[in-house]
Amino acid sequence: MRFFICVLLLGIAQLSAQPTIANTPTLRVYRLAINIPYNTYSSWLFEKDTEKVKQFWQETEHFLNQMYMRDIGVRFELVKDERLIITDPKKEVFKRQHNASYIIGLATEAINELIGSENYDVGICVTYFTNNRKSMVLRGLSHIGGVYHNEHKGAAVAVPTKEVIAHEIGHLFGARHTFSGVNFDYASEKTEYDKGQSVMSSGSPRDFFSLSSIELIRRYLSEQAGHRSKDVSFASAPPRIDKSQIKPRYTLPKDTYFSFAIPATDPDSQQLYYMAEQHDVRLGEETSVAQYTIPQPTTIPSVAFKRQYHKHTGSEVANSWIREQQTGTFTFWLAVSDAQPHSGKDYITQYDLAETQVVVTEGTPFKITTSTANKTYRGGSKQTLTWSVDKPIFEGTKVRIWLSDDHGQTYPYLLADGVENTGSYEVTLPNIAIKKQPYGTSGLEVGAGVIKIEVIDHIAFAVSDENPKAGGGFILEKDDDLPLAFVLPLPQDKTIEEGQPLPAQVTLRAVGPCGIPTVTPSVTEERKEGKLTKITYQWLATDSCGNQVTHTQVITINPKKQESVPPSDPKPAPTPEPTPKPAPTPEPAPTPEPTPQPAPTPDPTPKPAPTPEPTPKPAPTPEPTPKPAPTPEPTPKPAPTPEPTPKPAPTPEPTPKSAPAPEPTPTPEPTPKPAPTPEPAPKPAPTPEPAPKPAPTPEPAPTPEPTPKPAPTPEPKPKPVPTPEPKPKPVPTPEAQEIIVYNGVSAENGGENYFRVENTDPNTPIKVLIFNEMGLIVYENAHYQQNGDVFRGYANVKGVITSGQSLPSGTYFYILSYTHNGKQETKKGYLYLK
Repeated sequence: MRFFICVLLLGIAQLSAQPTIANTPTLRVYRLAINIPYNTYSSWLFEKDTEKVKQFWQETEHFLNQMYMRDIGVRFELVKDERLIITDPKKEVFKRQHNASYIIGLATEAINELIGSENYDVGICVTYFTNNRKSMVLRGLSHIGGVYHNEHKGAAVAVPTKEVIAHEIGHLFGARHTFSGVNFDYASEKTEYDKGQSVMSSGSPRDFFSLSSIELIRRYLSEQAGHRSKDVSFASAPPRIDKSQIKPRYTLPKDTYFSFAIPATDPDSQQLYYMAEQHDVRLGEETSVAQYTIPQPTTIPSVAFKRQYHKHTGSEVANSWIREQQTGTFTFWLAVSDAQPHSGKDYITQYDLAETQVVVTEGTPFKITTSTANKTYRGGSKQTLTWSVDKPIFEGTKVRIWLSDDHGQTYPYLLADGVENTGSYEVTLPNIAIKKQPYGTSGLEVGAGVIKIEVIDHIAFAVSDENPKAGGGFILEKDDDLPLAFVLPLPQDKTIEEGQPLPAQVTLRAVGPCGIPTVTPSVTEERKEGKLTKITYQWLATDSCGNQVTHTQVITINPKKQESVPPSDPKPAPTPEPTPKPAPTPEPAPTPEPTPQPAPTPDPTPKPAPTPEPTPKPAPTPEPTPKPAPTPEPTPKPAPTPEPTPKPAPTPEPTPKSAPAPEPTPTPEPTPKPAPTPEPAPKPAPTPEPAPKPAPTPEPAPTPEPTPKPAPTPEPKPKPVPTPEPKPKPVPTPEAQEIIVYNGVSAENGGENYFRVENTDPNTPIKVLIFNEMGLIVYENAHYQQNGDVFRGYANVKGVITSGQSLPSGTYFYILSYTHNGKQETKKGYLYLK
């Protein structure tokens, strides 16, 4: 029974856990040795030319680094040692008649003997060999995970093809096969349809790693990494996907196109790469359920699964969209990376990953039924667009309709938004010209007009005719009789909160009867007390006939509500019983007026009899909240001013024996001394001690210090020794100082060494993000250091360890956002936890 419960709980945990790709700030650099046996050196490819081998080495290194740096976070440095090239047939170790298993069994040893084990980190033998597996084409073989074991780091063989070499080195780093087609492989995870497309498949183009392979390799690298030449560290934060905008599952009818919009941001990268792919792992004899090919990574935050066409032939790409789809529930991984493949310098790639499911059911496919191929329409005309919709699945949904003028590469024109998903709608086509255009290098001319309908808050979409071999899309002719007008969609007024990114002014186009209009943009700003409160974007379109038309967009900025930051030093004195019971008959000379007593030994709670002011009394010197005296910093009757309201001196305590004498002298008034002490208001003479007398209730915490007659009896002399120092402290505020960050954190010794930030502008929020070595956020706080809330080595983000648990010692990365000298600033760096 216990075993059953444990297995059940484990299953639930696995279902709820979101997958991750291990992040690291470190680029790992490995020395790569490529061994060229004599049989390869003397082949038609190299013709016994050492320079050709060197050129091949160089091209292979470049190909590998493009892919491995961009996808994995690994760079190779070629070992340019000619001893790796066997030019003498007498020194041949691997001959063509040898099979792949024989070669990888001796490859590491062979490379070690040629250049020494200490002179390389990853090795591979590039040669031709005999294939004993008649059931399949074998072009390479390697020891999975060999890089992490010195005795197997060169246990790989491949024919002299860059893609095959990249594939076998992928195995050395721990990757499995991903294909699921006819070449059945018991060890494949079968995540790609048929032969697949990624480098670990057997298909094409094999110039990228699938997310499944990336996750597996980076997990191995984070756990062991193996021997390598060096590590290069970068202060780079990973991108983040807003997973709240991705539903846990979507339902579609069979044969319906779909796309994933991946909302992501990155604090230090201008460009991101977006990926999405089916991820249903099936091992051993399990039957693959893969049925969607992997789209190539794109810089557009939307990844689509649809039928594709070859740019060089115009024919349909095989398997890009299979016709006989299975129904069922399929898992998809959505990812974003901050790779910089065109930077020309070292960098480290960081990832974020989300998972969702697509439920495919029997039903009516979501498709546009209006035929548009090779049709010609008039700009400004109205056209009825129809599409098929499965009502049970899409009940209550709405759609958005877009127009493309480049055969579906982009969709810049919004024709309708928020339309009921009923299957029919009349659209007004913009008055623009859309002509025919060449399709890739196929020699075909296609209509460039394509319409797309997407279901709002869903992944389903449909496109109008686009098959290049059937004429492509439609043509749109501009109507010169229509007046000058802007091309939709037009930006609308909006309101944002202070601190949110300000929308940029977009570029608008206009069309009219007289030539190509000129559009001139302008911007005006409104400020209040130095802060931007409104910005107005305006566009003026003018044509050669003198016609003009304008469009205006107003962006209103709501100021942040001033957050009341609790005063650092307890000025809160006021709170003490604000309006202390306005005892009618004010008896101005209220006995209370305890506050004054600052200097004297705070007679704490003593004062038994009288509902003694709890601890207040002691407040004197301490300036804690009690002592309303705060304000008094001047010598003047400290107590008085404080409590403004104290008006009617609570509990008058008749018999106010002026007993002025009591002055500060402190001796906390022995107890009662009932009536006495009342002390006329004047003398702040603390001795207050409200004799329990009658109205004891009043000044529960005598702090009020009535002395209603506020200023009365200013009595210069009040030797109120006390009031002095109480307050002088607030003044502090030296600013104009540099920001100081104390980044050494110790969870021991009571956490005194916490992550601290000093010299930011007072009463302004500090935002802190702290990442671990894998790039996962372990701590975040938008109001850091307020109310004592600081980082002392404990996570406060769920999913890392457990929110509230201590983090392991090590190096972490932080990003601070704060206000300094009135300006918003950001600071990044490392912090050290021990």
